[in-house]
Amino acid sequence: MPARKVIVELRCNEFAMRDANPNVPWTPEEIARDAAEAREAGASILHFHARDAETGAPSSDAAIFGDAIRRVRAATDLLVNPTLGAYTVDDPAERVAHIPVLGRDPATAPDLAPVDLASTNIDPYVPGKGFVVETLVYRNPIDGIRTEIEAIHGAGAHV
Repeated sequence: MPARKVIVELRCNEFAMRDANPNVPWTPEEIARDAAEAREAGASILHFHARDAETGAPSSDAAIFGDAIRRVRAATDLLVNPTLGAYTVDDPAERVAHIPVLGRDPATAPDLAPVDLASTNIDPYVPGKGFVVETLVYRNPIDGIRTEIEAIHGAGAHV
């Protein structure tokens, strides 16, 4: 069988909290450390969520994203793919607002940015509690998808 190439993407923190896993990286320093370790193990892309350093709450703050990207690039050659926030941000224009800000500075410009092309029901499983949300819908209407793609391309990143 001929050798097949594989692309490994590190998704280092998603929406996981530290009560379930104390190793989830929240700070830009922790994200960069995990990115460097993943690069050593063969990863080539980093996907991450900016987080409040104290609470771990999702953040859309371009400064936190930028700090993490600078640190990751100082430590690795990974392609950077920051989140758009998924269902934590309802408005697609707000969901993508940090990408053009990051794109203004070559040191923080993302290489890639994700776009979710479908709406979906969200019902996270919590160990010991089961499925805990039955009414959350992650909406991605066509006009919102276009808004996100235009902002990402305008920032020089790829979808």
